[in-house]
Amino acid sequence: MGKRITTRAPSTRKPRKPRPQVRRNKDAGKIFEAAMFQYFTEYLKKRDIKGVVYRIPESNYDQPVDMLIDSPDWLYVAAECKSIKNSSDSNGKLYFSKMSSVSKKNGKHQFVNQHEFISSSGRYGVVCFNFRDMQKIIIVPHNYVYSKYINGDLYITTEEIILNGFDISDEKASLKLYIRNKCKTGD
Repeated sequence: MGKRITTRAPSTRKPRKPRPQVRRNKDAGKIFEAAMFQYFTEYLKKRDIKGVVYRIPESNYDQPVDMLIDSPDWLYVAAECKSIKNSSDSNGKLYFSKMSSVSKKNGKHQFVNQHEFISSSGRYGVVCFNFRDMQKIIIVPHNYVYSKYINGDLYITTEEIILNGFDISDEKASLKLYIRNKCKTGD
């Protein structure tokens, strides 16, 4: 009596996304956060502005924002970073459900938690969008993105971000004035 060999029938389930691809997508966000950390650090250093940039560790439960920029001479800013692979997907619509998640801690959307943190800490709030396909980084007031979400919009368009944002490659404009004039968060 030998071993009985059985053949397996092919699975009818849809194949899962390969693990390396999932990791690569998450890494793009971390790489962008590191690039923005470096950008803000060098921005302060080049202009001889006293200040510190903090990167807040990732957490599923209580990470308020991705980084904080603290400077008594400049501003106190909370920054959230979003890396977008293809800005023309879904006709340029960036859906809030795909861009961020609901907190496991309190069941609120990420932008709601961030707004509460920014308002209670008295900071200016920004969302930094990295459009990888266009090779552009646009800074948008957090309050603008938050108000779109609160008003019941399901998405924000790439065009809205570009029109209402600050392109960091524009060396002629003042980032400090843009943040001071456009990015104050208040109820």
